[in-house]
Parts: sequence; C-alpha cells; structure tokens
Amino acid sequence: MHEWGYCRVSSEEQLAGQSIDSQLRRLLDAGIPEDQVLVEVGSASKGRTPELHRLFRLAREGKVKSILAIRQDRFQRNRKTAAALWELVDQHGVIFRFLDQPDIDPADPTSVLQAQILGAFAQFETEQLSQRVKNGLEQARLMKRHHGRAPAGYIASNGHLKPDPDTWDAYKAIVRCYLDTGSSTQARRLRHELLGRKWGISSFARWVTSPNIRGCVVFNSRSDNPEIHHGQHEALVSPAEWDAIQAVRASNRQNTGAFRAQAKPTLGSGFFNCNCCGSRLSFKRKSGKNESVYRCPTVRGGGCEQGYLNTVRLADVAGHIRRAIRVAAKQLAEESTPTEAPESQELLDLRVECEQLQRRINQTTGRAKERTIDNLEQCMLEIAEEESKIRLDAPQRAAKVRQEFMRLSDETELMGMTDDELRSMALRHGLNLVVDNKSVVGMTWHRIGKLFPSFLAAGDVAALDVPATKVLDADEVMKEVREALQP
Repeated sequence: MHEWGYCRVSSEEQLAGQSIDSQLRRLLDAGIPEDQVLVEVGSASKGRTPELHRLFRLAREGKVKSILAIRQDRFQRNRKTAAALWELVDQHGVIFRFLDQPDIDPADPTSVLQAQILGAFAQFETEQLSQRVKNGLEQARLMKRHHGRAPAGYIASNGHLKPDPDTWDAYKAIVRCYLDTGSSTQARRLRHELLGRKWGISSFARWVTSPNIRGCVVFNSRSDNPEIHHGQHEALVSPAEWDAIQAVRASNRQNTGAFRAQAKPTLGSGFFNCNCCGSRLSFKRKSGKNESVYRCPTVRGGGCEQGYLNTVRLADVAGHIRRAIRVAAKQLAEESTPTEAPESQELLDLRVECEQLQRRINQTTGRAKERTIDNLEQCMLEIAEEESKIRLDAPQRAAKVRQEFMRLSDETELMGMTDDELRSMALRHGLNLVVDNKSVVGMTWHRIGKLFPSFLAAGDVAALDVPATKVLDADEVMKEVREALQP
C-alpha cells in the first residue's frame, strides 16, 4: 500500500519552532518513509498549499492509497479543500488516517459524520478568527489607532506610535543623509554604521515613503485610495522633508542612467552566489587595465565578512559553466531513474486565477463580462501550455536532458558553444555556482535535481576550483627573461 504523510504549519514563524519538527518526527515514528512525507508552510484557509495539491493529484492518479497526518485540520480549512478530500474518499477510495483523531472509515456512517463535524469545526474556527481580525481592524480604524508592527524609529503602545528613544535620532540622521546624497545605498549604509542592522533596498523604499513617518495612521494602504489620518503621532520628517523625499525619488526614477536602462545581461548574470552570506554576486564593469568582475554586493551594507574578496572574473565565467556542464554530464551518465516533475508555482497560481475569473463571469455584465471571458480563455490556454510542459518534464524531458548533456561532454563540442548558447543552457536547467575567495567551491542544477532524484547537488567540487590568476608586472617579466638568458 502506498502510504504518504503530510504535515503543515501556517507561518514561517512556526517553522522555526517545534511544531513542524514534532509533526515530522511522529509521522516518521509511525512508519512513513522520509521521502514520502510532504512538509509545507502555508495557509490552508487561503489555498496556498502547493504540496497538498500535489498530494491530492497523486492520489487521484492512484499513486497514493493512504494519507497520514496529525489531525484533520492539517487539510481542511476551507470548503474547496473539504470537497477535494471527500472526493478522494468517495470516488478514489483513499484512506485518511490521523494520529490524534479517529481515522475516516467510509463504510461507517458514524465515522463519516464525526469527520464531517470535525472538518466543519476547523472551517468555523478559521472563519471566526478571520472575522475577529476584521472586527479588530475596523475598531482600530474608527478610533484612528495604528495597527500592525511599528515602523522603524517608533514603538507601538496601546494602538499609538511613539518615538523610540534609542533609535529616533539615528533615523532622523538617515533621512538627512538620503536628502543630502540622493542615494538609498548611502542611507542604508549609515543605518548599518549607527545601529548595526542591514536594510534591503525595497524595505528602505517602503519605510521612506510610508505616511507613518509623517505622523499619519494609514488604513487600506495597498488600495488605490488609502485612508490616511494626519496628526496622530509625532512626525519623524517635516512637511518640507517629505516633499523633498518625493522629489528625490521622482528624480531617481527618471535618471536611471544609460548603462542601467540599456544593459544586456552578461554571461554570468544570476549564476553566482557568495558562500559567506548567500547573496547573488553583482556585475561590476571596469575599463582599462582593471577587469570586469562579479562581486558580493552586500559589502555596501556592511553585511558580508569577505565582501569584495568573493569575486569572479568575467573572462573566467565561460570556463566555469563548461566545467559545470562536464560534471553534470558525468553524473547524468550514472543516473537512470527520473522522478515526476511537480507542478510549478506558476501553474498553481494560474489555476487559482482561473477559478476567480470563472466566479467573476457570473457577477459581471456587458463589456466587463466580455473582458473577463477573454481573460479566462487566455488563462486556460496558459494552463494547457504549462500542463504540456509538465507532461514533457517526466521521462521524455529527462531523456532529452541526458542526451543534451551527453553530447556536450565532448570537449570539442563544448568549446564550440557560444556565450549565448552557454547562458541559455545554464538558465534552462537552473545552474547556480557558489563562490568563495575567487574560487568556485560548489554547484547545483536546480531543475535537473527535480527530474533526477539521486543527482548529486554539489558535484565534483574539486574539479571546479579555479586558482586566482597572478598578474605579473612588465618589469618583473623582463627581469626573469634576463636571468634566463644569462650563462
């Protein structure tokens, strides 16, 4: 009997705790193989559970006969999932077993009734929690109180924002730095120097454009017409500084620079990661004697210990990709069992969008309904295209991938590939190279790893090491030549 296990938590915070570990350990103790336990972090009430969708799809195809979980509420948090669960029970004969609750026995009316009641209570609990949250937000809106996490520079106290005495002056200095230099990089670097905290560029953009720092409380901030209440707490920026911030951002959006606006991706863009901090290496173009390189960008925010030491020369990128192809070809020659490719997140999103459009057709009329129908047809075409890709991604695509790499394992054919062909192949199969002090110390082919279950992620790391090239001075070269010519 093909029995699989499923465990889920609803947030990243719970993943860091003991909840997911406890569920996984109990499922393994119950006899479920580790490779047949699906672990997921997502909200079941909102349907953000791709692993659960994959499990149900495998059950419909007859590859899963029994599913074990801790409780029924790990599956059933909305009506759509409940309908899918009972479809598997009634039409496909799938057995659902639980460690903390009675199993579902389709032949026993009492067991079915009990399971339906437990599922209804799980849905009721979720809906009640959602309603309480909405009521709390509505009460906060009527009382003009802040909700959620306090923005940088403030502390939240009983629904009101107050200046944080430990960081208030630092954030005022960050605003002045941004206005003086017009550079978000300089402002983020200053925060690291003053407070020792890294700051992403998107997080800084949200903070510096938030009406909260003007002394406002905001509701429905993601809508086109957010509700803004002015003068609810002390402002971190003055009205003049706020207008200056908007002017700086507008200027930066217009003056993107000729290189940034017209730049074509280089051969190694997106393939190299820093071994120290995990960040993607960025390209630094240089002219003259200095060579263009890829280097760790987080040194600008002060977060990476090695910083600019983790670099790769543009001239060496083609060699790194060719070595990675040869290593992958060697591994694929010993691999014989492709696995089934899972549904991509893009396909799952398309299915959700299709269901929303189908519901919207009955709610609209006239031209709006015609546009919705057109969008639905386009969405269904995209779903069919993605499904055809997945059908190809099983044995047929695995054979094509192996054949492609085997052909390029020959040094002569591999050297004949252009830069565009190398980049296309690396992107197509998900290449990622890890850099440590001017050497490539590891590699992964993400999409190949999904097709071949025993594909080694690290590969032949020793074969990928590239020592730093020593640049000799012209005087030193002449000195060595004279010494060699002396009798």
